[in-house]
Amino acid sequence: MVQTQVEAARMGMELLERSQRHIAKLQGALDRIDNLNPTPASIHTPRCQVLSEIEDIVDLPYRADRCWEMMEADEGALVPAFEALSLLTGTARNAKLAWQRNNKSAAEVSELSAYLGRVDEVMGRFEERLFGGLLALPGLVELAKERPTLLVDCCRVVELQELLDAEYARVTMAAPAASTSASAASGLGQRRYRSRFFAGLTRGSQERFAPLLEMARACNEPNVTRKIDAEGDLVVSEARDYLGALTRLVRVREGREEEVVDPEELRAIEVFEEEVFDEAAYLDELLSYLYDMTDELAAVYDYAAPCFPPSYDIFNRMFQAYHVQFATVVDELGHRAAEGLSTKGALRVMDWVQKYMDTLRHLGRRI
Repeated sequence: MVQTQVEAARMGMELLERSQRHIAKLQGALDRIDNLNPTPASIHTPRCQVLSEIEDIVDLPYRADRCWEMMEADEGALVPAFEALSLLTGTARNAKLAWQRNNKSAAEVSELSAYLGRVDEVMGRFEERLFGGLLALPGLVELAKERPTLLVDCCRVVELQELLDAEYARVTMAAPAASTSASAASGLGQRRYRSRFFAGLTRGSQERFAPLLEMARACNEPNVTRKIDAEGDLVVSEARDYLGALTRLVRVREGREEEVVDPEELRAIEVFEEEVFDEAAYLDELLSYLYDMTDELAAVYDYAAPCFPPSYDIFNRMFQAYHVQFATVVDELGHRAAEGLSTKGALRVMDWVQKYMDTLRHLGRRI
């Protein structure tokens, strides 16, 4: 019995000893866990930040599309759309540069560039809408008449880009290496919207006057086809049967209209076609175009110029561009008119010149 109790006590001591060893191991494991806890905590925050930045980069093309959709739905959102697109293009560019700096493979950089290229495409469409439509001639004049607030917004976009260009230039000059950070605000460097706008006005004025110049060069060239008989009398009208034989003819002979219906006389008449220069029709078209362009210049003064800052000097820029084109057209017309324009036709041209000069005086310009 005593032996049994001793054996039980020994086994109890062994069990207690093993329990203490397990408790010590467990305590050590808990201590190690406590020591490892700060490491995941320190990793978690930057990891979340990186994931957030990746999600932002992935979302850039979709955000650019939303900017375009916003502007398509309401052109009054032109300025907010431009501000958002400027930020998106800068962010996309910085993402590509960062990818290159991290020594990624050329294939990966190419794939990223192709993916983010959608942002640049949307910005390109925005600029095409701005300079190819809203700020282009003659749309600019019509916009000034019908939606002056939108034209003011276009000017605000140009001014905002001027500020971004100035900031980009300042940062680049101060620290060339820091120019990359400036790109996030200015998109792809300096865009020079103001210079592009002015260049577009000059180019647009030349395009507006190109048909006029062609018309001036066509003075005295055949512009209509008329019918005459063998004696040179003008055929006003004719009727023929299904075989093509004349059944009726009206011609001008000795200044009076003459109708011919006699079959025998009709059989003796031959009708010819000839191309001739119709001065009256020619001048009607030419002078109508010239008067339209004169009115357009006056509309620039009345409607468009007030939508821009005085520093743009819009009317004087437009006047100089238009006046050069007017002078070119009149000079070309003068050379052609000397070859055969009638006195009546020359007087009609001089009448337009006088009215053009009167318009300029009313607009405060004296030549």
